[in-house]
Amino acid sequence: KTVKTKRTGCGSVLHCIAMPTAAKVLVDREHVIAEVRRNGQALEFVAQELKADREVVLAALEDKGLALRHAADKLKADRTIVLAAVKKAGWALQYADEELRNDQEIVLAAVESNGEALQYASEELRGDHKVVLAAIERGATLEFASAELQGNKQVVLNAVRKSGRALQYASTRLRADREVVLAAVKSSGWSLKDASLELQRDRALVLAAVKDYGCSLFFASTELQADREVVLAAVNQNGNALQDASKELRADREVVLAAIRCRGDAMQYASTDLQSDRHVVLAAFRNPRRTTDHCRLEPEVRAEVRAAADSKLAQKGESGAPVVVAELKLLENEIECSATFASGRSFELLVDDAASVGELATRLVTDRPREMQDFSRVYLVIDGSPDGGSDSVGMTPWDWDRPLKDFVATAKRQRT
Repeated sequence: KTVKTKRTGCGSVLHCIAMPTAAKVLVDREHVIAEVRRNGQALEFVAQELKADREVVLAALEDKGLALRHAADKLKADRTIVLAAVKKAGWALQYADEELRNDQEIVLAAVESNGEALQYASEELRGDHKVVLAAIERGATLEFASAELQGNKQVVLNAVRKSGRALQYASTRLRADREVVLAAVKSSGWSLKDASLELQRDRALVLAAVKDYGCSLFFASTELQADREVVLAAVNQNGNALQDASKELRADREVVLAAIRCRGDAMQYASTDLQSDRHVVLAAFRNPRRTTDHCRLEPEVRAEVRAAADSKLAQKGESGAPVVVAELKLLENEIECSATFASGRSFELLVDDAASVGELATRLVTDRPREMQDFSRVYLVIDGSPDGGSDSVGMTPWDWDRPLKDFVATAKRQRT
């Protein structure tokens, strides 16, 4: 006899013994049963006659329900085999014979294991109230339910309470039903996008949506994007919601301050006047978790900003690293850098204007105090704007390869 060893790729090793007689095949069968019981996916590599062996396949299904894929077609139509498979892994329903995908007991077992298995059920059972509700309980959306059940209010309410995003699969009539949509936006504010236009103008409903997810303000009506209370609720949840506020509210100091306290990078959506407002700029710098690329610093504000950075940004940031505030001045052929650390210490250095951000970072690490060597963010205050003002650009390790002169040019371009 010859013994061949085959590695399955799943860690199992099958010992396939080539023997011509039925008695000798039984010996091989014992090895196969042992292997597939340990790793069901190994069923893929057994001889065809063993893929039609009920005992072998059942042994494989004990470990992996999806091993049904490799069973012989006649066993995919075997009710006992398929029921064992879908109880182990609901997704195995896709490999079952078409007739069994119309068997309520089997489909219920599949969706109770994994709600998304509903997509493999027969069209008739995707319209079965009991099956669909069971699928929803196990994480399915309404996507694969029948059109009739997508228009059933009780089924849809159950679905959107589990996941607001299920609203997108509800019927047009129910996407205009206030009770359904309110339940959806309380579960996921983003589902406001699937509400009817009339409900996107409903103030209470939109407030509920933006309190869950501020950026759902994007889907609110123009009137509500100009509603101060609605916009404040949105930016308090996510500062970037400021981009969808009306022009007037993007020039409202209280609204902009609320946004940048949540996210410093929301500064880019503020009005030009507020991007150079002393209190707003200071608030952005006091947010240790975000960059402040769009602050427009005037000379009289710069010293106070650096002092604020020293005192406030000394707190641990996202990665627990301290912060450096560096002032850069572009000279004819070089860049002068005056750096202040969160510790309050400072020094000056010169680098060539062709130097990269990474080179500056290396110089900062080399020259700064030893205890300050781990940092993740540098705030650059770029001097040299035509009107004598300055701009700031936040840099992170992702910018290390960029030339410093590009940073200066970017800051000037933003200001312009």
